[in-house]
Amino acid sequence: MKKGIAAKKALAVAGTALVLLPILFAVATSIYAAAADGEFLFDYLMPLELFPFVLFGGLLLLWAALWARALWPRVAAGLALAALCFFGCQWIAKAGLPASGGSAAGGFAWYAVLFAVALYAAAEIFLGAAGILLAKKLFAGKGKKSNAGG
Repeated sequence: MKKGIAAKKALAVAGTALVLLPILFAVATSIYAAAADGEFLFDYLMPLELFPFVLFGGLLLLWAALWARALWPRVAAGLALAALCFFGCQWIAKAGLPASGGSAAGGFAWYAVLFAVALYAAAEIFLGAAGILLAKKLFAGKGKKSNAGG
C-alpha cells in the first residue's frame, strides 16, 4: 500500500517549489533592490517570464496528485488557469496593443492584459497552495486518500 510514497512526496515538494519560485524570486529581488537603492520596485512580469518553471512544476504536481489520487482537480484547475492566463495575456497584447511601443499605456487592451497578469499570479499562488496541501497530505500519511479531490 505504501508503494512509491517517497516518490510521490518528492514530486509534490519539487513541484510546489518550482511553482512558487517565480513569485518568491520576484519578491526577493524587490526586497534586495529596496535595501540596496532605497526604492521598492516590483517586477510584476517576472512570474510570466519564468512560466517554464510553473509549467514544469505544475506538471510534477499533477503527476503526484493523480498518482496519490488526492487534490488532482485543484492542481489541474490551477495549472489550466495559469496556462490560459499566460497565453491569453500574450494573445490580448498581440491582438490589441501596438507592438511599436510608440503609444502610451491605456485603453481596454492594456487593462485586459493587466487583469490577465494579475489572474495568472493568483492562479500561480493557488497552484502553489494546492501543492502545499498535497505535500502536507502525503507527509501526514495514514491512508488519507481522496478520489474527489477534497
